[in-house]
Amino acid sequence: MPRALKKQFGPPGPEESGHLLEGWIAGLLRAYRDYRGLFDEWWYWAPAEANRTEVDFLLRRDDRHVAIEVKAKERWRGEEGTSLNELAASLGKTRALAVYLGSAALKDRDL
Repeated sequence: MPRALKKQFGPPGPEESGHLLEGWIAGLLRAYRDYRGLFDEWWYWAPAEANRTEVDFLLRRDDRHVAIEVKAKERWRGEEGTSLNELAASLGKTRALAVYLGSAALKDRDL
């Protein structure tokens, strides 16, 4: 909608792709929560003391967590999983997932 109001009808640029992908993932997560009860609570995670540490989605169900980082890139670089790994280590019982546009399936240790 904002793009249409600005009369931008072509494909989104790289600066918009990340926000659009995150919004799409947020919509899917919301639907799964509402219709399937997949998780109890969700939020964006960024500790106040860390400058560039953040995770796009942190889901909680009982005492278990799933941390999800979303990147609108075709290649996943190892350093992009640093926040996921830090969060998983601090919470325990946490699964780390990366959503990106590449074709390779990554395991937890590859993040």
